[in-house]
Amino acid sequence: MKRMTEAQLRMTHPYNVILPALRYGAKKAIHVKDLCEATGLPDRAVRKHVEIMRESGVCIISDVNGYYLPANEDELKRFISRTEKTARSCFSSLRTAKRTLRQFRAEQLELPS
Repeated sequence: MKRMTEAQLRMTHPYNVILPALRYGAKKAIHVKDLCEATGLPDRAVRKHVEIMRESGVCIISDVNGYYLPANEDELKRFISRTEKTARSCFSSLRTAKRTLRQFRAEQLELPS
């Protein structure tokens, strides 16, 4: 997917609706359902637009309560820590899956035809 410039992103309706709907601080997080209601977009589209905004440099934090903009360093640190733990878990699962695939391939090569 081609990355949108900030100017292109700002011209899209969801950017104009989602970003102004976000508040600073975890206590003011907005749930994805509320963002869907505000934009008229389905859940997946809202999540995709948040992803696009993040890739464009907008720091949007998410947790179980919803999306919000960081109000302080502690919120950023918590988000970074949680995201790093998730990434480590994903990469661990990926390494295991790749190792298993190599084992499957090795076993297939050893089987008599």
